[in-house]
Amino acid sequence: MQGGLYFPRAVGAAAALFAVTACTPPPPGPTYDEHVARWVEDTEVSLVSSWGIPGKTHSLETGGRIVEYTRKQEGEVVCTTRFTIDEAGKIIKYWYRGTKCRAPKGT
Repeated sequence: MQGGLYFPRAVGAAAALFAVTACTPPPPGPTYDEHVARWVEDTEVSLVSSWGIPGKTHSLETGGRIVEYTRKQEGEVVCTTRFTIDEAGKIIKYWYRGTKCRAPKGT
């Protein structure tokens, strides 16, 4: 009789393991912070070709600039992202604020 009980237990354990792994959602993609952080050390030209023309540009006394992208939803700004670019055109830091920050499609 013990031999007969082993097979149903093994099948039950396998079925339970399958049910748990089948219902597990796939791992999430990169966070917004991770997505934005990857632009540090890249160029403004690459950023603009991927994200499009920024909504605002602020010149800095050092010769660099800050480019700003905003995301609006129903006329309200829900995310502002800024990249600081040095005089050579390289992104050196970023900053963002908002409740619905998402990377632009296709980036």
